[in-house]
Amino acid sequence: MKIISFNLTKLSAERFSNLNEKLKINTNIDIFSIKNADVAILDEKENIVEIDFNYIIDYDPKIAIIDFKGKIWASLDKKQKKQLLDGWKDKKILDEIRIPLLNFIFQKSNIRALQLEEELGLPLHLPMPRLSPNKKE
Repeated sequence: MKIISFNLTKLSAERFSNLNEKLKINTNIDIFSIKNADVAILDEKENIVEIDFNYIIDYDPKIAIIDFKGKIWASLDKKQKKQLLDGWKDKKILDEIRIPLLNFIFQKSNIRALQLEEELGLPLHLPMPRLSPNKKE
């Protein structure tokens, strides 16, 4: 699978209340549409699919929410494209496509989410690396 395009169509971040001790951060990616993409500007041999997704980071209980919607155009070989479109009829995606696809969405969206969390004064949804002193024996 080769990613051709990644575009956000919705970017929303809202803080509703102050942080509290019972904070729980939930993340969810939902792929809600996969369809054939008829792309005239690309080589006719390309087998392009359009994938619509929603990625939500929810600060519970009702503290904040960050919501992304987007589109990905991906090029697959004919066999993978057929498997993907046939499997999508039952809302199933093969792991060989699903895992790299979700990792790509995480990679692109998490960078933007970290910036929004900083701007809203929210704790980061991903742990950042930390240095610690060496312990002497």
